[in-house]
This record gives sequence, C-alpha cells and structure tokens, in this order.
Amino acid sequence: MILAWSGDQSQIYRTLALLVAEGLAEVEVIAQDGRPDRRVHRITPTGLTALREWPASPLPPETPHDAFLVRVFFVGEPVDLAHALRRATLRNGIRHAEAELAWLGETVEALS
Repeated sequence: MILAWSGDQSQIYRTLALLVAEGLAEVEVIAQDGRPDRRVHRITPTGLTALREWPASPLPPETPHDAFLVRVFFVGEPVDLAHALRRATLRNGIRHAEAELAWLGETVEALS
C-alpha cells in the first residue's frame, strides 16, 4: 500500500478518529499495566458497506502541489517567458489527463 498512499502515524490516527466519528469504525480502549491504553479499532457494518461501495465511487478532484512548478511560475523572468511556461505546463497537464482517461477507458473495456 505504501506505493499508492503514504501517511504518517498522526495522519492514520486522525483518519481513524474521523471514521469513528462518522460511525464507520468503532474503538475499544483496553487498559494495560505500565503502558498506555491500547486502542483497538474495528469496522462497523456501516463502514463495511461504505468500504464495499468506495471503489466504484467518484474520485475527489486532485489538487497537486509541486514545488518545482510553483518556482517556474515565480521565476521573475519577463512576462512572455512566464506565459510560455504556463502554457507548456497546462499542455503537459492536459496530455497527462488525456492519457489517464484513455487508460481508464481501456481498463473499463477490459473488465467488461
């Protein structure tokens, strides 16, 4: 899973807390001698339903953060160069999106 999604320990516990708050998971606190209490999380029936529906649900829009592209936009060069770089970046993004859409279409066709 690390190849597709990365998260630190605090992100995992924030997400677990949200799942519990939304009724998708439940938590049991188990007291331990000489150690912090142990928190055992379990998926609820509602959470299991949501998990089964999740793969077919629409993806949220992505908002990529790329430090290199931010630097390109603020290089302090003449407006013409900045404009050309913006256009090239947008063309690149469009090409990537078109390639992904083509791949998704091929995948849906192959799975049908």
